[in-house]
Amino acid sequence: MNSINVLNNMNLVEVLRQYELRVATIETYPSFYKLKTDRGTKILKKWNDIDTLKEVFRFKESLAKAGFRKIDRLIRTKEGKPFVLYEGHGYALTDWIDGKKPSIFDEEDLKILGTTLGNFNLATAKININHQIAPWSEHFFRGLKHLQYVERYLDNKSDKNDLDEIILKDIVKLNEQVDRSIQMARKIEKTSFRIGIEPKLCHGNLYSESFKIDEYKEGWIVDLGLPIIDIPVYDIAKLVIRIYKESGFKDEIIYQFLNHYQSVKPLQKEEKYWILTYIAYPHNIWKFLYVYYVAKIPHPTENLSQYKKLMDEQINLGKLYQLLFTYFDL
Repeated sequence: MNSINVLNNMNLVEVLRQYELRVATIETYPSFYKLKTDRGTKILKKWNDIDTLKEVFRFKESLAKAGFRKIDRLIRTKEGKPFVLYEGHGYALTDWIDGKKPSIFDEEDLKILGTTLGNFNLATAKININHQIAPWSEHFFRGLKHLQYVERYLDNKSDKNDLDEIILKDIVKLNEQVDRSIQMARKIEKTSFRIGIEPKLCHGNLYSESFKIDEYKEGWIVDLGLPIIDIPVYDIAKLVIRIYKESGFKDEIIYQFLNHYQSVKPLQKEEKYWILTYIAYPHNIWKFLYVYYVAKIPHPTENLSQYKKLMDEQINLGKLYQLLFTYFDL
């Protein structure tokens, strides 16, 4: 972080003069400017892709209209524009969301985390997008083809290393696991689409640190970027896995988080199956094998220990699947 004099940066001068504020100090960070102004602390971000910036603006406004306003909305210029275009770049101004990152080990923080995501998903459910996506079963099937390629490649490899040998021992079970994921996805796809569960806008990459809790104990989602379009429970399925890992694989924290989420947005039976289907697929193992053996991107020297860690993680996710199957009463 560095402090700068705004008068020494004419680009910033031209951009900021289009807003109704007076700037006292500016701090520079790798991806944004932090401004102390007469209207509070603001964040100014520079965007090279204007189309992406427009989509982010539309997403945030759609959420606000749907009732979820705990986000850093874009502040309009003097002329009422949502951002500034200057010399081929976009500049967007937002409020600085002051607050703490939630601790999943704090019961009150976990409650705020769950209810905030529940309210976010209530809002995304109201946003009509009329957009089709490739079924999860198709994505999983492509993943199976990648694993089968890895198996053939290693079978034919003459100079196998320790990692190759271990993967060859695991690959049959991994293929079987992915095949089960495909069958699960196909089954729930038929039911869900028949009863009208449609793709919706999703955050796409939530972590517990994607949230902030302000001084009034209100939960916010910060750094909201370009949304993805997927099954409505995509965000909670991904976040459940990350919270489970962050907690050191503690069951009770997952129960509490889901209880708080469902106090705001109860999960339908089909949504519960979607969550289980997502958990059942070995995403990180597939990614590791794809990068290392299919795309052939060099891994660091600790690739063997990394693989073993991912397999241990997958064992714990199998336990998560079992405990959620019981918790969901399916």
